[in-house]
Formats: sequence, C-alpha cells, structure tokens
Amino acid sequence: MKTKGGIDVSEDLATALRAQPDLLAMWERLRPSCQREHVAALLDAKRAETRRRHVAAVLAATVEWSERHPRKDA
Repeated sequence: MKTKGGIDVSEDLATALRAQPDLLAMWERLRPSCQREHVAALLDAKRAETRRRHVAAVLAATVEWSERHPRKDA
C-alpha cells in the first residue's frame, strides 16, 4: 500500500486500515501531505508498543479529519 505521494505505508498501518473499510476510505480522502506526515510519524517509532500507539493515533486523527471535512456528495 502506498500514499498518494508514492510513499510505502508501514505494514501495521496498512493492515489496520484494510481491516476497516470505512477508515480506509477516510484515509484515501486525506491530502498527500497528511498521509506523508502520518507515515513519517510511524517510521520514528522503534518499539512495538510505541508503533501500536502511533497507529491508533493515526486512525483517530483520520476519523477526526474526516468528521471536520465531510464529503460534499455524501
């Protein structure tokens, strides 16, 4: 899985997004710069527990962004 900018998404984030189709749709609506920042934050995490927390934070931020920016055609 890649971001809109062509950056590889970490497997743990990709798995979490694919597990929830609604979240994946929200992720795909994010601006390329937002996706890039979220992926970069995960790359900085070295421990598994830290990565899990970061993945949860990315998912929460994606939902929050989607709520603030509803689809106009929905």
